[in-house]
Amino acid sequence: MSRLPDSHIGYIGLGADGRPIERYYGWNPFGFGCSNCHDGICGTRGVKCWASQLAKRMKCPQCRAFVPHFHAERLEQPLHTKAPGIALVGFQSDIGDEGRAMEDVFRVLEATGRADHHTYVFLTQQPEHLAWVCKEWTVTAMPNWWWGLTVHDQEDFDAKWPAFRRIPGHKWVSHEPAQGPVDWAPALADESVTGIIIGHDRNRGAKGTEDWDRLYECQGVWIRAGRMSYLKQQWAWDGRFVKADGTDPADCLPWSLPPEATR
Repeated sequence: MSRLPDSHIGYIGLGADGRPIERYYGWNPFGFGCSNCHDGICGTRGVKCWASQLAKRMKCPQCRAFVPHFHAERLEQPLHTKAPGIALVGFQSDIGDEGRAMEDVFRVLEATGRADHHTYVFLTQQPEHLAWVCKEWTVTAMPNWWWGLTVHDQEDFDAKWPAFRRIPGHKWVSHEPAQGPVDWAPALADESVTGIIIGHDRNRGAKGTEDWDRLYECQGVWIRAGRMSYLKQQWAWDGRFVKADGTDPADCLPWSLPPEATR
């Protein structure tokens, strides 16, 4: 039986206890595919979908076509991976995809119970369907589940938050790519929301690319509220863009702020 492949997508400090995590896995039972992506653009936000580009390299025809489907042969990968770690679940798809069968979502959640030595991190842009699945199947939150929601701006947050808050268990927010300011008060008032990951679009000339002050302000709001906050990928401390490779927490400084953001 195959084991979980290692993942190079690592979020420092995302562990349940807030400590840096050394081992990340990519668990992709949903393959590559999302009904919200059209011609390489995700939804109506004008965001380029990185997963749809990677999908072109896959052997699976459905992955290459980037349509929702299911790889049942991968369900037992976490069970056969003995070293505990963080499993990033379906980041090349969307567990909340409206085109996904409810039974497939439940089979994945059920598989996590057979391998509870791992922590499972989910991420969705379509919380409505996911909240409905949780209600229909009477899903009980597990302590090693962490539900993530992608939010780009205020309009996006207002549309998604009511459904996302109904999903039981630990939650976190991905403000990436950040395209505009957001009033985070409803999220910060919810004790199940543990933190945020912030990042702007790395495509040259994309919306919000140079708005560093707003990203620092967003980070400050979450840290002052006592939540974890990680400004991802790029830094401009000295006027240069510096990529954090994630090998050393000091490189990313997820708990630090520029002086003006703490005032």
